[in-house]
Amino acid sequence: AEAARVAGGSLTLCALSAAIAFFAFLPTDYVGLAELGLIAGSGMFIALFANLTLLPALIAMAPLGEGGREAQLILPAAGARAGTAIRRHARAICWVALFLGVAAATVAPRAEFDFDPLNLKDPNTESVATLFDLMSDGSRNHHTIEVLSADQAAAEALKARLGKIELVDKAVTLASYVPKSQEEKLDIIGDMALFIAPALALAAPAVPLNAQARLDAWAALRTKLQALSERSDAAGAASARRLLAAVSSVVGGDRAATALLDLENRLLAGLPGRLDALNQSLRAEAVTISSLPQQLQARNVAADGRALIEVYPREALSERAAVGRFVDAVRAVAPNAVGSPVVILEAGRTVLRAFAEAGALAVIFIVVLLAFVMRRVRDVAMVFAPLLLAGIWTAAAAALLGVAFNLANVIVLPLLFGLGVAGAIHLVARSRESDGVGEALRTSTPRAVLFSALTTIGSFGSIYLSSHPGTASMGLLLSLAITLTLISTLVFLPALLVVCGLGDKSEETQF
Repeated sequence: AEAARVAGGSLTLCALSAAIAFFAFLPTDYVGLAELGLIAGSGMFIALFANLTLLPALIAMAPLGEGGREAQLILPAAGARAGTAIRRHARAICWVALFLGVAAATVAPRAEFDFDPLNLKDPNTESVATLFDLMSDGSRNHHTIEVLSADQAAAEALKARLGKIELVDKAVTLASYVPKSQEEKLDIIGDMALFIAPALALAAPAVPLNAQARLDAWAALRTKLQALSERSDAAGAASARRLLAAVSSVVGGDRAATALLDLENRLLAGLPGRLDALNQSLRAEAVTISSLPQQLQARNVAADGRALIEVYPREALSERAAVGRFVDAVRAVAPNAVGSPVVILEAGRTVLRAFAEAGALAVIFIVVLLAFVMRRVRDVAMVFAPLLLAGIWTAAAAALLGVAFNLANVIVLPLLFGLGVAGAIHLVARSRESDGVGEALRTSTPRAVLFSALTTIGSFGSIYLSSHPGTASMGLLLSLAITLTLISTLVFLPALLVVCGLGDKSEETQF
């Protein structure tokens, strides 16, 4: 009963603050985070209900015992000495915290936002690795813009306009797959066929060789290579010597016949297919749009006649600014442009807007809640001071560690206010109930704040082990944010309370 009277109010206030931080995502356009906020925010009330009903019932059934009660509420001697040191050097700690906050504020703007959802996927999976391979050799460009035109003629006209944009490398329509200068190219192929086609058509089927015949053939070839390599005036003498040495090293020994068969398979197994492909290419015909493969036509022209235009960027779209320039340039000519760059840009804008809205809502409602319950201006300011400092530190640490904010971990800063506010509320409330900050530091409250933060860090730290890069980065940043909040709450906040004289039973300005 005594524990419920002392801690029940602040525990309820902490649960409400955390729920507000999660529910702040509900009005935003980021549906995924809104659903997460609904589930997690509701979970706060379920956890509060369990802590105010089930936990006391369990304690009543299995009492903790009266012996050593005072010893359990008092921090060890080391903790008491730390509290004494904080009170003695309170002003120095506040000045150091202010210096670190200003320094972090200069670094925090360097934190980057990774807008590309592709970077949230595991690069070691086969599908993602294959896509990166295709992108690296130019076979596939992930950042292309698609535009639909009324028909093929309109697509060609729009393609010409898009091709003049400086930031556009090329624009592709169905007609782009029809080769240019076909008459000249067909004439060249016809001349080649005049000399090559008869040799391919009259080639006799290969006669399988037995082991002895293969050895005899190699002996004859070796004799010719030896003679050619000894002729200093021959153009291929050096090549003959290299070929002779290479093959001799392979087929030497007692198993020469087996080695020759293996060499023959390695060198000539694909030759018939290549000769057949060469023979077919010599019979090339003129290509028209109607003769293109049906799958390609269906990909580029819809059943109702609308034609597709694919627009390729000239510069690498590895930065959000480059994506914005490319999308804006194409949209100036084709306002109905879509595709991955458009989706990435607009999704990034939506997420950043949701992040700003959720953060603002969380701060406003938590301030209103604290003002309503605490009724002191200074108490509310004391609760938010370590959170603001920890938020700046977190952004600066992310910039220094090279951890970019992305579509998954952007929730860190709004949640920092909801999850980190608990320790500050408990410490400020205990300072009000005790004879001052020094007495509050000797109670179990700092230890409870420490254990609570460690369990939260452990929960989010386990997410860091995920193979999903986005989820892992969320666990890393949340663990880092809670750690910095813990340091700010247990070191900076007590010093600030001492400097401001909070907790000495003096009257404060009330709401």
